[in-house]
Amino acid sequence: MIRRALMFTVPLVVLSGSSVAFSQPPAPPPPTTQVPPDKVELEETPAPAQTAPAPAPAPAPVPAPPPAPLLPPPGVAPPPPGAARYSPAPVDVRRDQAETEPEPAIPPGDRARVSPWAFRIGLRTAFLSDEGYDPFDDNNGFNQLSLAAGRVLYGSNDVSIALLAFWDYGSTESNVRGESTELEVHRLTLAPELRLHLFPQAYVFGRLAVGTLHASASLGESTTQTKLHARSWTFAADGTAGAALRAVQFSPRATAPSIWLFAEGGYGWAPSVDLVLAPDDDDTTAPQRVADMTLGQGDVGVRGALFRVMVGLSF
Repeated sequence: MIRRALMFTVPLVVLSGSSVAFSQPPAPPPPTTQVPPDKVELEETPAPAQTAPAPAPAPAPVPAPPPAPLLPPPGVAPPPPGAARYSPAPVDVRRDQAETEPEPAIPPGDRARVSPWAFRIGLRTAFLSDEGYDPFDDNNGFNQLSLAAGRVLYGSNDVSIALLAFWDYGSTESNVRGESTELEVHRLTLAPELRLHLFPQAYVFGRLAVGTLHASASLGESTTQTKLHARSWTFAADGTAGAALRAVQFSPRATAPSIWLFAEGGYGWAPSVDLVLAPDDDDTTAPQRVADMTLGQGDVGVRGALFRVMVGLSF
């Protein structure tokens, strides 16, 4: 009985509950709140599994500091801003070494041969004791300007041979019985010179010069206002010996120019020249003369002991 009562009772309760549920209005949905996007919590992802730590990276190399700018040498203005940086000219190492390395020793004779040319200027003084010179000078000293040029022809070890050409010129004035007199002498000679080099800075030499001499004598006559002349060419020769000293050398190189000082002495000889004075052929103002005029003994000998000092350049 009880079972049957339960079987009828339970379905009734269920149906009554369902009718009640359908008869009540539906409940409003729960309110929702808007969450700002920046507040939205991301869904947590599971942490990756822990692995062994990676090796630390090697430190990056420290860059070298930039090179300091090259400065121009002293006395050179720096470049303006924005201009190319100064860079020195390339250095020729071989040339610098050649200039700094000492030159091998060269025998003086060979050194003279590799710098052969020479020019000289100086003073020649001759002591003329001939009586025919007295009308032209009160003393026996006769000074001449001396020029020479030449070159070395041979050089070996301590010996060298040079050939020089000389020109000596001088004049002197005096008076005889109130009349003015003048004597001019040109001496042109060619002289081989033998040298013995004692040191690189000095040598001794001997020279024999041969050539010609031109003498020109004149006398001024006050009464006729005429000038009389006597001109003559003759042979001349000199024999001298002396020494040379190098005063200045512009470079240690063998071919570098050098300045030398010379001193020599010897004897100069020339035959006597006639002093027959007459007016020039083209002098139309001169009076006609029956005979020519002479001075003293009628000739002069330009010969005697001599001394010469010179300064020269060799290169």
